[in-house]
Amino acid sequence: AASGLPDELLRDADLALYAAKRAGRGRVAAFEPGLRVDLERRATLDAEVRDAVLADHIEPWYQPIWRRSSGGFVGAELLARWHLPGGEVRAPGAFLATVEALGLLDTMMENMLRRALREAAPAALAGRLQYLSVNVSPSQF
Repeated sequence: AASGLPDELLRDADLALYAAKRAGRGRVAAFEPGLRVDLERRATLDAEVRDAVLADHIEPWYQPIWRRSSGGFVGAELLARWHLPGGEVRAPGAFLATVEALGLLDTMMENMLRRALREAAPAALAGRLQYLSVNVSPSQF
């Protein structure tokens, strides 16, 4: 339980309120210390994702696209990967919702597209790359 300080009590009550909302309509939730841990994890992830986007650590990866009729390489699908300092690589499922929630999706996509076009230009000019495919979020339309 909280130490009795009004600010802590209000914060803990707020955490329980949001836990109840996540559980569904008409639900009640009591505060549990794990709620505070979840909040701290989310805050840490938010800060890490913000830093990764602004430092351009979310990088383009390329999934090759092959023409079935000729069996030849014609293009690539642009994918996002987050390279962490220790060498770990995270797929979009681990960070994309956070990027969107932070309002940084346009910044991330602009950074990735700029890098991808710079990296793909030599292959495109040599005729080895016909196109790059890019997935966009509904919010970007």
